[in-house]
Amino acid sequence: MSERERWIVYPLLFFALGAALRDKFTQQVRTDALHAGQITCEKLVVLDSEKPDRPVAILTSNQPHPGGAVQNRFGVLVLFDSEGKELFGVANNILQVKDIACQTVQSQQVKVVDPLNPRQVLALMTSATLTAPDQSTRRLGSLLLADSEGQQNFGLVNDQLKMRQIVCEGVAVVDPDNPSRILAGLGSIAHETKPGEKSQRFGVLALNNQEFGTLTGNPPPAVRQRKPPANAAPGQESPAEGAADEPSSEDSSPTPAAEEGEQPSDADAEAA
Repeated sequence: MSERERWIVYPLLFFALGAALRDKFTQQVRTDALHAGQITCEKLVVLDSEKPDRPVAILTSNQPHPGGAVQNRFGVLVLFDSEGKELFGVANNILQVKDIACQTVQSQQVKVVDPLNPRQVLALMTSATLTAPDQSTRRLGSLLLADSEGQQNFGLVNDQLKMRQIVCEGVAVVDPDNPSRILAGLGSIAHETKPGEKSQRFGVLALNNQEFGTLTGNPPPAVRQRKPPANAAPGQESPAEGAADEPSSEDSSPTPAAEEGEQPSDADAEAA
């Protein structure tokens, strides 16, 4: 080999050796695109293109126990925003995310935990098994709500609602065969005591087309009757009016107000 050839071959040889051993010394590989059938690593970090020192995604495994004790190892995926705040996390079969926006969710169980105590379940949506008297079973959904102490406050399962308190403006009981027909109602009515003054509201219980303002055992005789339906034939009275025209022996008994010499006035009946 001539001297001219050595000046050409030896530099190329050392350049090739340096390129091959570069990652061995620096422990880094920089490239615009990497094509590989399989990548084996302990941790994969995706950096921000504008700020290479800021990671936006990390794929790794859980940290080993400080004492060296044997523990279950699992993968961890974490996503960050531009400010470094954690947006999404998957670890040990648990999904941690602030908001979920989707069209369809398919799951066997959904839990809502207390942010101050992640071990305390505040809401649970799951399924249950119902056994019929004929020993046949069927699956149905259930919803349970609890407080931070673990005491259940609300339950919904098998078309049954269980709770401590109901706060509403009205309750209506409808006919199962005709949902448009109200059999019983609990609500309120507005009564104006004097013209120009603010009206007062009074609670009213409606049963079988009769409205009761007070209930002391048996309904008092002075009850406000509903008007007959518009489709009633002329001269035909409604069941409520017939009941009012023919008072029973129980209605004829004096009420506490009557015993004290106080008769219900028209204003009191209108207030009821």
